[in-house]
Amino acid sequence: MSTENNISSKFIPDLSGKFLFMRHSESIFNKKREDPTRVYNPDLCDAHLSEEGIAQSKSRQEDLNKLKIKKVFVSPYYRALETMTYAFESYPGNIIAIVHPKISEVVCCGNDFIIDIKKTKEKFNMNSKIKVDWSLFDEFIKKSKYDENFFYFENINLLDEKIKEEEYLKLKSLFDNGYMGEYKKEIGKFLKENYEHYKKYESFKHSNERFEQFKNFLKNEFKDSFNDKDKKILCVSHSALINAAISSVPFLKDEIEENAENLYQIKNAEIISIII
Repeated sequence: MSTENNISSKFIPDLSGKFLFMRHSESIFNKKREDPTRVYNPDLCDAHLSEEGIAQSKSRQEDLNKLKIKKVFVSPYYRALETMTYAFESYPGNIIAIVHPKISEVVCCGNDFIIDIKKTKEKFNMNSKIKVDWSLFDEFIKKSKYDENFFYFENINLLDEKIKEEEYLKLKSLFDNGYMGEYKKEIGKFLKENYEHYKKYESFKHSNERFEQFKNFLKNEFKDSFNDKDKKILCVSHSALINAAISSVPFLKDEIEENAENLYQIKNAEIISIII
């Protein structure tokens, strides 16, 4: 594709490259896109796939089955893990998906606040049909000051640090003591009070830095096979992170609305190549 529409020349809309990026399929949160209250609805936190989303994931099986996938990296969010699992249901080889925190979604609404990642680990693990390796994610948590259920707090950079710390400790206390009703109320209250002011909690500049860190990780991890395009690396991630990664727009400002027309809008379950 040409760059006439301000799409970066690093974007290749096919499966020919070594590094493939797939957006998760439609989630229940995506399905409620016309509902303005969804952004602070705690019941949509870490939303699962919709029925259409499951069908979208399964529709990618034929494409993926033709490829030699060497390794898969996946975001810790449920919708990404579900997408990956359904997409590889009929894959002819063995697949181990590695959970990588750097390719999680830009923190912008209730969908990006985790309810219980421990339950996610129970569902997606090394005993699953598609094996899921959490060791890299766990190493990240060991170095973080945040509990695994709140890993995304590392990515929040638009909130006052004191407010962020207070909210984290409040949520963690409610969660650890099993007060799930109060926990959900607190998330809803926090999101609703802050949404009009912040709109999102992580800047695109910060998310781009995350993506650069992930690219450097890939360069180091696959330095011995970097030019072997037959051995594909698939990364199952999210729209805002992928869109920003392939855009020619330098995100020096936090307001994406100013540059929205210059972003490629990746669709649910779409797979593209990005030159790392």
